[in-house]
This record gives sequence, structure tokens and C-alpha cells, in this order.
Amino acid sequence: MNHLYTAEAPDTDKIVSIHGDNKVVVATQEHIECIYPFMRKHDRLEVACMGHTPKEALEYGLKNDDITFTAKDGDDVPYAMFGSGSLNEHSGYIWLLATDAIADNAYPFLKASRKYVQIIAKPYGSVMNFVHADNKKAIQWLRHCKATFLRKVTISSQPFIEFIIISNHV
Repeated sequence: MNHLYTAEAPDTDKIVSIHGDNKVVVATQEHIECIYPFMRKHDRLEVACMGHTPKEALEYGLKNDDITFTAKDGDDVPYAMFGSGSLNEHSGYIWLLATDAIADNAYPFLKASRKYVQIIAKPYGSVMNFVHADNKKAIQWLRHCKATFLRKVTISSQPFIEFIIISNHV
């Protein structure tokens, strides 16, 4: 059963929605501490190419995003953070960084992903970013979320692909 609401959980998380035994909550600094030491290999590579450590990348998102969420498993353990913010008056950026536990929670995460990508894309009309060309799982997820892949680029001597997701609410 999926619910969309905001409520205070016993651990003071602001719950946005529940998907099976997973939930999406408003991201906090405490979630960063649970995620960054266990960040996926490709996500660590991507943030390094952008000049950040895993912790810095998550902190940057939390500080600068217009909206940042955390996905938590049935044991209330954060396994992914994602968010978006404005690039200019016509578009925004989108990002997701996760631990390997995202694979253990793939079904509820995938089930909720399209909805959340659209929620965080809606204020901008479209959102974009870059994904490492070897990050096959992220590329599959982006396809699932209806991303369009634009061009190959090189960032810090590594191959990336620029993508865009257009909100279906524009």
C-alpha cells in the first residue's frame, strides 16, 4: 500500500510516502552519515570526477537542492539520497547517490522512482545531469524513469553521458 503524506515518525523523520516496507523521507544530515561510507563504487567514481568526496557530494546536495529525499529500507536504514534544484529559469538538475543496499530494495525503489522523478522535475519542466558511461545500473534506472540520453562527454578523463528528463506535467 502506498501512502503520500508528511508525518513525524518515532525517529523524527518527515515521511513523504511508504512503499511496502520502504519509505521516502525528507533528507537530513544524519542520513548522509549512514550512506557515504557505503556508497556504490560507480557513485564514488562519479562524485570524484566532479571533485567531491562521497560525504561532500551528499552534503552539497542537501545544502543546495530545492528538495532532497532519502530512501530507507524496512529496518529504517537509509540506502539512497536523491534531489533536485534549479539550474536556470527553464531547467533543473537531478541526482541520486546510493549504497549497494539499493539492489536489495530494487522492487519498491523502482516502483516509486518514476513518481518521484516526476515530482522533483515538475518545478523546472526538465532536469538533467551526467552519468558515468560504465554505470549500467544507473543507466537502466534512468531509462526506467524516461530519461533521454543526449551526448557523450569527458569529465576528469572519464566517459560520461549527459541526460535529460522532461516533466510530464509541463
